[in-house]
Amino acid sequence: MTYLDAILLVGFRLFNGDRSRSAIFHLVSGKKTSQTIQDAHLYGAQDFFQLFPGITREAFDDSCSQLAQRNYLIQLDEQRWNVSKEGDKALINYFNFHRFPIYLKGWLYHDRAAVFWKRLLLLTQSLSNYAYRENRFYPVQRDPDVQHWVKSMFLKWGNDRIDYTKRLLSELTDLCSDKKFPDHPDFIIQQMTGYQLIGMTSNQLADYFSIDDWEVHIRFLNSLHFIFSEIQNQNKYPILYSMQDDITQKEFVLTVSTEKTMTYINQAYSVEQIAQIRNLKNSTIEDHIIEIALMIQSFSIDRYVQRRMQDEIWQAASQLNHKRMKEIKEMVPDASFFQIRLVLVSKGRMDSEWKKPYINTLGSGLSEMVKKK
Repeated sequence: MTYLDAILLVGFRLFNGDRSRSAIFHLVSGKKTSQTIQDAHLYGAQDFFQLFPGITREAFDDSCSQLAQRNYLIQLDEQRWNVSKEGDKALINYFNFHRFPIYLKGWLYHDRAAVFWKRLLLLTQSLSNYAYRENRFYPVQRDPDVQHWVKSMFLKWGNDRIDYTKRLLSELTDLCSDKKFPDHPDFIIQQMTGYQLIGMTSNQLADYFSIDDWEVHIRFLNSLHFIFSEIQNQNKYPILYSMQDDITQKEFVLTVSTEKTMTYINQAYSVEQIAQIRNLKNSTIEDHIIEIALMIQSFSIDRYVQRRMQDEIWQAASQLNHKRMKEIKEMVPDASFFQIRLVLVSKGRMDSEWKKPYINTLGSGLSEMVKKK
């Protein structure tokens, strides 16, 4: 089993046979549609969003086929699949020997951490060459925005660049030597380029650690997300914090149309009234409300669904052990599909229970190959 196989099995386990194979593909590839975003939050799979932004459908389908051939996946109907008992056992066994990525924050960090990493690579390369008085080198990042940012930092630091270089090195050393650091620091360090030193590629790291390319990617991403989380402490990591403070997004991001709807919601307008004012369908306004409930933890749905009905819907979903709305509605016929969706996303948005068995029993797992390194 490859690391990709294992991650996809976790995804299928999270969706529990409720969603199609395509939904898993859209989740891990990071397709930014309302349905994928809703799935990610509804099933507690936000952390797995856009884990493999460059994955092809061919690679995804090949992995799924391999899992099915081993009887790790069972087909429920034409579109839906779920993890078999054999698959569950294989997943447990795999993560007994391979570190589980408990620090991944795909939905929260996917764009921001990527920009930070590009800046870090080019800044460290530039500072290293500056320290050795080398003005000519091939930049590891060709992104004009990243290059402009590094140039601005060089101008800002002026004659104190060597001092800032030492401080940056100290912060990186403290981070990578922290007992909480989730993996081998080489997943980060060996990719950096400096004076007369070329960073390793993913393929080279895979050979170095005797693991597959997919595992290199996820374990690097897990370490990067850990770093990104830690450097939010401005007092402890002032240099690293300054490298991302301008790219830190709002706590939640709504589409422009949903933000307009929210202004009317805050004025206590009903769905029908907002739809009439905005010349939109009721269902469109309901979609906006679903998006708001997903993005804003403090948003109350009580005005749309009575507490008693909320409890009935959630109890039905818990009893069925899935979140297929048609079957939930059969158990709570008085509820509309909008109310069912709203309750599921509202009550499920903080659901991260799926992590516990992996964190408790698998989180410290490390392959023997990596231990030797």
